[in-house]
Amino acid sequence: MTKDIPYNKPSFLHWEGHPTNSRAVLTAGEAFKTGELLVFTAKGYEPYKGTALTADAAKAPQGVIVAIALEDAAKGGKAACIVRVATVMKDKLTGVAADAFDTGKPLAGFDAHFSRQQIALVTSIDAQRAFK
Repeated sequence: MTKDIPYNKPSFLHWEGHPTNSRAVLTAGEAFKTGELLVFTAKGYEPYKGTALTADAAKAPQGVIVAIALEDAAKGGKAACIVRVATVMKDKLTGVAADAFDTGKPLAGFDAHFSRQQIALVTSIDAQRAFK
């Protein structure tokens, strides 16, 4: 599997513990683009549309219910995604404003799911301050 997962660090990815172990190839239930937040649904992984999570971790491949796309995928296609041990600049994700993760915003509930996978979501300014 390690040969199937590309390593071309996208602009939103600040740090990865180990590129081989922090990625998985996931099947697209609906087309998605690099940098989109993905949720597991009955059809496969789809971009998050601002609705409640319907994912069931017991049915998800490798127990992954949320991920971040590292490459584009057509419906039914496969793509490498971040699934654990990474620091991502949330304000640089495709179509996502950093404040969407603030309390009461549409993505506020995602923090718990990402932290369980050891994915840290930080703003780009916080990443620059913390990792100088």
